[in-house]
Amino acid sequence: MPIAELFEMDGFQLSLRLDPALVELVSLSGIDVDSYHFDEQTGALLIAFVKGFSKGNELVLNLLPKTNCTLLQALSFPESKMKLEYYAQNQSFSYCFEWVNPQFELYSAQPNPFSTSTVLRYFSPIRTIIDFDIYNSNGQLVKHQKMTCKDGINEVEVAGNELIGTGVYHCQFKSDLGIFNQKIVFIQ
Repeated sequence: MPIAELFEMDGFQLSLRLDPALVELVSLSGIDVDSYHFDEQTGALLIAFVKGFSKGNELVLNLLPKTNCTLLQALSFPESKMKLEYYAQNQSFSYCFEWVNPQFELYSAQPNPFSTSTVLRYFSPIRTIIDFDIYNSNGQLVKHQKMTCKDGINEVEVAGNELIGTGVYHCQFKSDLGIFNQKIVFIQ
């Protein structure tokens, strides 16, 4: 069940553990502070939400990674402290969360546009070989780099002096996971 659907029920309780060695909880929003308890030392987050009494309609966790990891590694839903249940029509129901297979994801280049250099970050669910190519707006290959990426967050820096001049460039990541593209704008 998606977490968003829990807010449509009469109430729910949820136990979530953030591994304090892997991530730091920067902020929690979307529900009132009376509806949850967070223990910084253990990373235990306990939520008890009751429609009509609790305020809010979403759960937003802003996490800061302390190391290269995936959410699957950093988060768990232990039932030792609180059973995963939701309540509807005076009945209680158990539920569980399933992790969706993570996919390759390309994040926005930062900064973009850029004058000296930009960094392209991407997530790979597996360790793999990537052909990284940059093409100018005429379709000419400007840069080719074969990279080994690790599973998790990776990044590649593009320096302005590697490019031909001011303009729009197309970055392409090609691997056995697919082909992913992003535009970057270089300004001299």
